[in-house]
Amino acid sequence: MNQSLSLAVGMAIGLGLMWEKLYTPAGF
Repeated sequence: MNQSLSLAVGMAIGLGLMWEKLYTPAGF
């Protein structure tokens, strides 16, 4: 797998998890 593509996917997943942790308690 392409290194930069793998990194981009990992960052996207990490941001998604952070977003969920931040906004789930707010009702989103």
